[in-house]
Amino acid sequence: MFRLPGATECFIVRLPVGGPEKLHSIGALSGKSGFVFAPFCPSEEYPVLLFATNEISTLPLPSTEMLQAGETEVVCRDDGRRRYAVDFACFHKELVAGNFAKLVLSRCCEVETAVSLSPESLFMRACNLYPSMFVALISTPESGTWLMATPEILVETVGTEYHTIALAGTMKGRRDAADWSLKNREEQRYVAAYIRECLKDVAVDITEQGPQTVWAADLLHLRSDFTFHLNDGLTIGSLLEVLHPTPAVCGLPKDKARRFILSNERVMRKYYSGFAGITGVCGKTQLYVTLRCMQIDGRKCRLYAGGGLLPSSTEQQEWDETEAKMQTMMRCLCAKQNTKNDV
Repeated sequence: MFRLPGATECFIVRLPVGGPEKLHSIGALSGKSGFVFAPFCPSEEYPVLLFATNEISTLPLPSTEMLQAGETEVVCRDDGRRRYAVDFACFHKELVAGNFAKLVLSRCCEVETAVSLSPESLFMRACNLYPSMFVALISTPESGTWLMATPEILVETVGTEYHTIALAGTMKGRRDAADWSLKNREEQRYVAAYIRECLKDVAVDITEQGPQTVWAADLLHLRSDFTFHLNDGLTIGSLLEVLHPTPAVCGLPKDKARRFILSNERVMRKYYSGFAGITGVCGKTQLYVTLRCMQIDGRKCRLYAGGGLLPSSTEQQEWDETEAKMQTMMRCLCAKQNTKNDV
């Protein structure tokens, strides 16, 4: 099930007999069409999943929330603070040494609800809470069950043009753009510069706007928009291989940073910080980075969040940023929380 930003209805795509098509590289999406669910790093265990959209149905969204706040209690059983401190020290050391310009460090928090909540109800609640985000509920034997409400476009088509964004920097509360810290502005510049350089090799008629401050749930971000046309002979698979993963979820230099993350980050990202959406469906592509998400297993959920580290980053500020980002999914579960964190 997925709901496009601003839409008043959602789409339902059923698993075909035999399950989704499994692809083992991003480039293999060239010439394909359907709903895509891709991991941070494709592998035999976590392939790119492609759902055929031959039989797709629509469902109007209810005008009221399907779940009322405070309906159930959430207990967060997580000793992640100490683990995060170890990971932060490992990542930050590499940044200070000049081995990377940026690294994204992620973490997850395991929570348990007092009663079982249906994934479909959580999806409807997310749609009501976050009308301007891309909301998707994906469940397959290969991936498990995931819910996301993400603000970040990876790539979309607007007529014959392509559109992508550089989204980085995170700040809580409604504040003026002048309040952005040097670290946040620098982080956004890295992501925008990366996309700018990538597009030079694959696109023409490139225009850039921003950065501007945008609102996503109760968080502010810095965003730059890029529109362009692909070079003759290039495909969506070629573009995605260049763009994904962006420095907003990985680091710089990209390939070296991804190898470092896979070897040193304690969290198994799986489909977190991958991407999801439609490609080649009725001539349209709308793909979003899998952020603000959780994996659902009955009453147990694993909430994921990450933050971009620079040499100027501090551990407490980065931890607080991940806590704020996890609230997007936590509010889908309930308003009342009993957090048991290791301190």
